[in-house]
Amino acid sequence: QAYNLPVDCLTLRSVWYGGIKLDMYTMAQVEEFLVTTGTQYAEGGNPQYYWIWANQLNFYPIPADSTAGQITVFYTRTPTDVTILGDALDIPVQYHNTLVAYVLKQAYELDEDWTASGNKLTEFQTGLNDLKENETVGAVRFYKGITTTEWDLEW
Repeated sequence: QAYNLPVDCLTLRSVWYGGIKLDMYTMAQVEEFLVTTGTQYAEGGNPQYYWIWANQLNFYPIPADSTAGQITVFYTRTPTDVTILGDALDIPVQYHNTLVAYVLKQAYELDEDWTASGNKLTEFQTGLNDLKENETVGAVRFYKGITTTEWDLEW
């Protein structure tokens, strides 16, 4: 009933079971649900939601069938440590310039060059905002469908 999360899991994004996205609950919400409804921990069904406890993935109800190939976990993994000068950064290329702006901001701050530090802070924040926008642009880039109206036919 409990499945270990990947050891390199930094942030859990979503969990799917049998091609259906599950809702996430906290352990407190699960306990409250079980107590207030008088429900026992049900076995033998298709999971409706999940929660994390002790780095393990738990489902309710407990899956009735074999879970082989049924569970899909989307997560952000922990980056590898940079230990020597020649190590490559374990972040996507599109983040590199924003990271450089942050490092330069920190360096200018150590040098007490407040103007340059402020400029790099602005550049860093702009870069972060652009990256956030780029993550959501795919969801709004395409229409679900295109229809014509009478007004279109006049052209």
